[in-house]
Amino acid sequence: MMVDKVAAKNYVSTILGGYDHIIPTLGIFEHAEDINFDVLPDQFVLKCSHDSGSRIICLNKNSLKIRSVQKKLNRYLKRNYFYKDREWPYKNVPPQIIAEKYMCDVQSENATPGDFKFYCFDGKVECILVCMDRSTNLSFYYFTRDWQFLRWDVKTQYKQPGFTLPRPENLDEMIALAEKLSSRVRHVRVDLYDIGGKIYFGEYTFFTNCGLDRTITHECDVFLGKLLHL
Repeated sequence: MMVDKVAAKNYVSTILGGYDHIIPTLGIFEHAEDINFDVLPDQFVLKCSHDSGSRIICLNKNSLKIRSVQKKLNRYLKRNYFYKDREWPYKNVPPQIIAEKYMCDVQSENATPGDFKFYCFDGKVECILVCMDRSTNLSFYYFTRDWQFLRWDVKTQYKQPGFTLPRPENLDEMIALAEKLSSRVRHVRVDLYDIGGKIYFGEYTFFTNCGLDRTITHECDVFLGKLLHL
């Protein structure tokens, strides 16, 4: 249920007591041909409920190649994501297509939302991953919960002494939400977006890079491993 992108929204809304932190859903479809593109807004996002990575972002519906999008989505619907890397929660998720509102930073049109990933163990945030420049030069930056830079990414670990990123104004609120959403779970990564100062739930991630993350340093690997074995 927690990896099903449709069911997870209802699950999270139950925990948080409403849909204030849920990206608005525009429609749910069994087949790509069921999508009525005429009623969708000019900008929207399409993704499948049962896998990872099957996301189509439309910034201008007039230039969208609908037939190509349909073929791609139907191809996604036919695959069982479990068989890719044997991540067991995906095995029996019903395949669906979900259309969502396109979210961007209201302070800068089409700007990428702040992408924060909270590594939670037994309902406590132990570290935070910040994803930057996703559409151009994707980079990862790790921080402690009190916003101390951790040199845990193989690419960004060599930043100059004293390097940091601006501390999000709503960091404490994001940590509180992540811990509430991960309560009673041994380990899960809670992915949140900061969009114009408002926090939205992204997804639950149980196996970061299938447990074979080659972008982290040995120090990070040992730290996370010890937490799992406490």
